Amino acid sequence: MMDFKAPFGFRFDAHYRHSTIPKKSGGVRDIYAPERALKALQTLINVKLLQPLGAHDAAFGFVPGRNITGNAERHVGQSIVTTADIHSCFPSVGRGLVVHTLKRDLGECLSYGAILKIADICLSQGVLPTGAPTSPALLNRVLLRTDELLTDAATSKGCTYTRYADDITFSGGEGAVSLLGVAKGVLKPIGLMLDPKKTNVFRRGRRQCCTGLVVNDRVSVNRETCRRLRATVHALEMGRPLLWDGKPETVAQLRGRFTFWRALKRRRVLASWHDLRLL
Repeated sequence: MMDFKAPFGFRFDAHYRHSTIPKKSGGVRDIYAPERALKALQTLINVKLLQPLGAHDAAFGFVPGRNITGNAERHVGQSIVTTADIHSCFPSVGRGLVVHTLKRDLGECLSYGAILKIADICLSQGVLPTGAPTSPALLNRVLLRTDELLTDAATSKGCTYTRYADDITFSGGEGAVSLLGVAKGVLKPIGLMLDPKKTNVFRRGRRQCCTGLVVNDRVSVNRETCRRLRATVHALEMGRPLLWDGKPETVAQLRGRFTFWRALKRRRVLASWHDLRLL
């Protein structure tokens, strides 16, 4: 499968299928999905080597036993909640960072040559591909030191820090605002940066959001999401295609969204849920 003539980090590119999905903020997101054989190999690497390494306590994305709700719960009832996205996170993590991380984590049990080959198996176009099963766990390991530094910085200011994949959240007093600058400084040496268009400061008295959930007094779903769910169910009833963020949605995926929101709110979200269960 490996193309030995290709540069390092590009040697498995022929075994990816490229597609795009629209972003909520505009533009498109590039998805590189590995073909079956490569995906099976990456899944094995993920299960046997990467997942056992774990993640920092502040990391809630792609970690068994942690989820988006647990991430949001850490920021409930705070005076200030600040959120930011790491700009083009997966495509910004190149081969050098991946090799350095794997050497740190697996250097005692694997040879350097083995580490280089694992890195090539997990990369496409020289970076972490969005769509590979190994990319989330590798991102959590790459950002381990970042999570440590930002947790310490937040604690020193009496604040809380969490990260869900590329979404960073600080909460607490005024120190939560200054921590955004700290995050920029911590990310810069490893070639990452915050997206200024996705940086927000939510003060008490307005709706405070964290990874799409409202966290003012408890974790809840915002009204916009409920309206979108109603609109999606209406489209289903009218026989129109199901879409979510411009991307095709299946009935099973829609049912999953209802299950999540119902569990979160502990009550029936929409009266038409009963009809949806029967589909």
